Amino acid sequence: MPTLAPNTYPYRPTVPEPSRQWDGMRIYLFIVGAVSLETIPLTIGDSFRLNAGVASICFSTVVAMRLSRLPSAIKILASRPMFFFMLYAALICTSAGWSYIGPLSLAYTIPIVLLAVAACSLHHLSPDRTAKALIIVSLWVAALSWPVGLLLPEVGAVVPPEWRLNGIMLHCQRLALLMSIAIVVSIIYRQRLGSRRSYCASWPSIVLLATTLAATLTRSFTTFAIVTVLFVFARRLRLFTLAIVAAAACLIIVLLALAQNYLIEAYSRDGVNNETLSGRTTIWQNTWDMALERPWTGYGFGSFYTELTSDFFLNYLAPHAHNDLLNILFETGAVAALLMACFLFYSVIRSLYKSYTYCGPILLYIIACGITGVIVGGKASTAMAILLVFAAQELSFTRSYPRNPVIAKYPLQLHAN
Repeated sequence: MPTLAPNTYPYRPTVPEPSRQWDGMRIYLFIVGAVSLETIPLTIGDSFRLNAGVASICFSTVVAMRLSRLPSAIKILASRPMFFFMLYAALICTSAGWSYIGPLSLAYTIPIVLLAVAACSLHHLSPDRTAKALIIVSLWVAALSWPVGLLLPEVGAVVPPEWRLNGIMLHCQRLALLMSIAIVVSIIYRQRLGSRRSYCASWPSIVLLATTLAATLTRSFTTFAIVTVLFVFARRLRLFTLAIVAAAACLIIVLLALAQNYLIEAYSRDGVNNETLSGRTTIWQNTWDMALERPWTGYGFGSFYTELTSDFFLNYLAPHAHNDLLNILFETGAVAALLMACFLFYSVIRSLYKSYTYCGPILLYIIACGITGVIVGGKASTAMAILLVFAAQELSFTRSYPRNPVIAKYPLQLHAN
């Protein structure tokens, strides 16, 4: 009986080479579409933005290029935790019936539905291939962001009161999200390569991503990224070593608590009210009060950034509630918030139980960032697309290899379908 080397498939499917090339193109097209959701706005006239339209075309093309995969994609959508997300998507579609902004809510929902279907149509492909495509696209974004930020600071940077890089992305926080996820995925991909080497998972590439992240000066997102990277390294340690690391972490936390006044002063940003978390506590309180007036239906998907919330501040209109579940509660009610919570909670449980390689750390990072920002609780976003495609792929692969004794219960696959 022949033995099988670890990190390889027990069989290699016979797939024509053109089909492999098409699938490679589909992965890159999906990632580019996801990133285009949050790049610098492409506008016609004064207000018509093309970003969501460009992304929707990309997602539709991903599905159309392999329509034969659509039935299996629907099966993945009908499986937990994706089923909870699709129920959430269906509910926010219906919110157009009572939305404050009317049919515009439906228009905001279309990219989310297309995104989910496109992500699940890629479920048969290896998460390693998606990881490689994400890293390469992120490296291009980082490489393009620096000249844009330095040469065109009015477009690629936030200048007052301090220089913060956003590059070709809509905002420095959106660039930070992409760079953080790319760093986490790069380290995991490097771990799975083992003795193999790839330029996209090399330390110079990771340094470029980390430098770009640092230039965004996003305090919470960068902190959560560091914690997630430490989690990625820690989960590979043996139990005894992990206990020592945990004890050292507790000691560090105690030392940080003793030096909290110094840290707050060093971590604060000039011109920002840190007692209200840059105004977030005010937004949370006002959002909660308004949500209680319509707890079951909300005000309609995409209705937060309207004159409904114009009374929160005197000269500032908050773009969202700065919290995922609170934003959902405001826009589409308690049932939608519960469905999203079920999707996230079930995904966490499944990630821990199945030891998902990519989806688990990404999910934990997104949940952490969703405490002070809106990552998956609003309009279609890059992070939402990345999470869904990895969730669909690892859900599919762990079904095929439930007892495979490698890191993520499925073998390393870089080229074959």
